[in-house]
Amino acid sequence: MINLKKIFLLLICVAYGILFYIGLNDRDTTVVSERDPLFVQINAFATANNVDPVEPRFCPIWQRIPGLNGLRVDVQASFDRMRAENHFNENLIVWEEIPVTGSLNDLRMGPVFHGNRGKAMVSFVINVAWGEEYVPEMLEILARHDIPANFFIEGNFANKHPELIMEMYTQGHLIGNHSMSHANFRTISRDEQRTEIVSANNILSNLTLQTVRFFGPPSGAFNEETVALMDEANMQMVMWDVDTIDWQNPSVDMILSRVMNKIDKGSIILMHPTANTVEALETMILEIHRMGLEINDLSALFSPRR
Repeated sequence: MINLKKIFLLLICVAYGILFYIGLNDRDTTVVSERDPLFVQINAFATANNVDPVEPRFCPIWQRIPGLNGLRVDVQASFDRMRAENHFNENLIVWEEIPVTGSLNDLRMGPVFHGNRGKAMVSFVINVAWGEEYVPEMLEILARHDIPANFFIEGNFANKHPELIMEMYTQGHLIGNHSMSHANFRTISRDEQRTEIVSANNILSNLTLQTVRFFGPPSGAFNEETVALMDEANMQMVMWDVDTIDWQNPSVDMILSRVMNKIDKGSIILMHPTANTVEALETMILEIHRMGLEINDLSALFSPRR
């Protein structure tokens, strides 16, 4: 008579034996890998090139500064990719991001003037309260180069030109709030500021069906009341660190000089829809790309992802 109990115990022993063999084999492979000159070289590269995360921080001058994830070489995965050729190839390095632990929202409330200086990305902020005749050509140039920009729209302008706002939005640009009537936020009351922000938000949200998350104060004018209202509205105030000053109608060369002489990783570049800005825009994009900088919207710029 077949002893089922013995057969069952035998099968268990065989299974454990197989698992034990696999474990030894894997362990032997790891030991061999760690002794392999290629593995040692990859490990040395990792030690020299791993980058720690940079946490978001509040600066007394530049206020809120976004964080940036760290980078770490996955040594084993990189070794596995290079093992067939058996020589070091930096293009086959496998990187993994090490996330920051905090976020901008953890910081004291304040504006953002630029992104993280370790991030090879910049962003265009285009304040629009006038210049509707130049907006279509700006959109055409941005689309030709696949550039997501940020259009900060005055509420009154949006009421007059809803079709332009929808064109910006459908092309994938970020829509921000530039107040209702371009008021001076340093001189009006807190209640008046709130009305300016909420009124413009309502108009823009009704058009795009999206929550407006960013506010650009007219002329860069704000005070502590404005900062408090950002907290109340769950919005982020945005300033800039590179200014075209194009509203003064400078030459194309002057616009380009102001941008290219000051631009840095993480820069926010302020402009408006003017004739000379339109003429300068394509050259500006090409020059920024030659510097190895990506141009993206504020959501991407403020993200800790590399």
